[in-house]
Amino acid sequence: AKRIERFFEDIEESFSNGYVKEYINVLKERIIYFRENIIKKETVDQLLKPYKSHISYFLKFLDSILEDITFNNVSHRKCEFGKWLKKSKEDIFQEDINVYQEIKSLHKDFHNKIEIAINYKKLSKYKEIHNILIEIENILLLIHNEISYINIKLLSLEFAKDPLTGALTRRSFNSIVLKLIEIAKITQLPITLIIADLDNFKKLNDTYGHLAGDEALKYFVKIAKNNLRQSDYVFRIGGEEFIILLPNTSTKDGVEIAEKIRKKLESTPLKFEDKEIKVTASFGVEEVEINLNMEDIIKKADIKLYKAKKEGKNRIVY
Repeated sequence: AKRIERFFEDIEESFSNGYVKEYINVLKERIIYFRENIIKKETVDQLLKPYKSHISYFLKFLDSILEDITFNNVSHRKCEFGKWLKKSKEDIFQEDINVYQEIKSLHKDFHNKIEIAINYKKLSKYKEIHNILIEIENILLLIHNEISYINIKLLSLEFAKDPLTGALTRRSFNSIVLKLIEIAKITQLPITLIIADLDNFKKLNDTYGHLAGDEALKYFVKIAKNNLRQSDYVFRIGGEEFIILLPNTSTKDGVEIAEKIRKKLESTPLKFEDKEIKVTASFGVEEVEINLNMEDIIKKADIKLYKAKKEGKNRIVY
């Protein structure tokens, strides 16, 4: 009975070995394409070299399993990407320390999983190797998400911000959303867009003056940013119209964020000179369809905003 059990275990490991090698070949193709067509073309110079070195490191590890050779470089401290990460803490990540800590934690976990996979390989446990490779690939994608946030932030600095509100401009929207869509195609994580319009803005200007109108616009951006994550974006795309872009966010979560902003605006009047001015906004929420062009993406969200306005101001439609 024991011999039969071992016999079937050997058969299972033999099949697992073949499956692991097939999986690795497919994974390598995806990663090489990713490195040459996404990272190489879309990443700023400050991030490109260390990030590509980490991808190359992972490919060498995969080759060591395919070719059954020793792979000794497993320490996250000796990794070129890890060394760069440590040096960049006070430079690139100075204002994004939470992102830095997240990448650092993911990077350490990535190397720990590499070490586990190597130990499985020594024991010829190919089924376990396959499972741990899936985990490693997922960690790699999570690191990419965080690096992409920093990358897009660096890119966004190349575009002028709206001088009045500090929000990003319509010009920068197209560039940023296209890059997020490329990431979404790889990660299969959703992007949600909120389009917002201040209610009765002309009346506010006529009643309190244009200076009050300017303060209302700045106030909306301030409230919005206070209820967003560091990886989210606020754009001013028209007079009193704004777009909020939410990476890795479903429609449901996008509606919750819009509701937080709506409630905060409604419950907290703008203090201007000796007056308290009630500022409200209406919102249209739409999950981005990655195959649509920019005009159609905004148009679909704009239809939701129009419905919200039609229902009587200070509404959310999704």
